[in-house]
Amino acid sequence: METGLEVSVTKHLNAMARASAITAATLALTVASSTTANQLLAHGASASGPRVASRPPLTSYVAVVDADDKPVTGLTADDFKVWIGNDECRVRDVGKPTEPLALVIAPAAYRRDVLPLRAAVAAVGDALSRESSGFEVGLSWQTVRGVTFRRPGETDGLVADFNKGLSDSPALDDGVIGAARALETRSTKRRVILALARRVGNTGAARDVMNALQRAKAALWGVEVAPIAADGAAGRMAADGTSGSDLVMTTAAPWSGGRNETILDINLIEEATRRQMDLLTNQYAVSFDEPDRIAPGGSIRIAVRRNGVKIFSAPWLR
Repeated sequence: METGLEVSVTKHLNAMARASAITAATLALTVASSTTANQLLAHGASASGPRVASRPPLTSYVAVVDADDKPVTGLTADDFKVWIGNDECRVRDVGKPTEPLALVIAPAAYRRDVLPLRAAVAAVGDALSRESSGFEVGLSWQTVRGVTFRRPGETDGLVADFNKGLSDSPALDDGVIGAARALETRSTKRRVILALARRVGNTGAARDVMNALQRAKAALWGVEVAPIAADGAAGRMAADGTSGSDLVMTTAAPWSGGRNETILDINLIEEATRRQMDLLTNQYAVSFDEPDRIAPGGSIRIAVRRNGVKIFSAPWLR
């Protein structure tokens, strides 16, 4: 029996299902309109017979972690299985992505958080220096319009961009929406928003964020600091391990195929950001063929045939 991490994506903002793994780690996605079996049928796949013309393979960018949330490396095509509905797809290739990474950082915090947040932004630039497929990176403050994308050799400018937008603005939604709009203009298909936020009870416009992510076909990753009470005490964690402060991070991140990490202390944000970037720079590109016949309404599942691992995958197939 195989069980695993299961995420349902619906029009009604269903929350992420809780993870379990016995013999394999599986991510099952009942994906949004751009990746349902119905849409694949509309773009040339057949429900009743072989495909009329050869189509290029689909690609999903996948991060695989062990029980300690550290990247699992060295996997091959033999380690992955992919299904659309009940039909297994042929996995063509698995390896390091060749598609460049377009990343926009979306910070949201108070001026008093400048030092740890600035260190986290610098950590992003440091991690990208090991991104072999190439990259471009920008920064999107809620209070600043437009994103300047920087490329290898220019990442020192990220700190200057951070300083320009720093303000007492704990709101996150507008920054993420601005980041998504900027990513819509990029030619690469590998699009990620990294949110770095101190949450203070502002729920944010989760639906608007999710709509923006879907339009941009972008995955939201992030580090969220738990709420701080009025007396300065750390906010309590909810029973499910999230901060319970908003839906932007705790719902939109897994819904888009990303990952959210919640911490209790803003001074831990640099370390947490390095963990997130370690996963992003160790992703796999999983390329697979559509089956000859596709049942309408089928879900897309990606599994790793190894014990004790978890998998994160964006629902926007390329």
